[in-house]
Amino acid sequence: MRIKQTIGINISKLTFAVCIHSNQMFHQFENTNKGFKKLIKWVKSNVSFSKDETIFIFEHTGIYS
Repeated sequence: MRIKQTIGINISKLTFAVCIHSNQMFHQFENTNKGFKKLIKWVKSNVSFSKDETIFIFEHTGIYS
């Protein structure tokens, strides 16, 4: 596996903030199942690399991560 895309996620109790590194796109989602589904749709529409070339990185935030 060769990583070509990094997506950083900062989790909090009510929301999570996401940044797509290659194009510096930023979006905030609700920390719910619905929010995670929206995240996946947003990433698929804004990332040109395959899922095998993409890595998601979470900031460790204790109980919320």
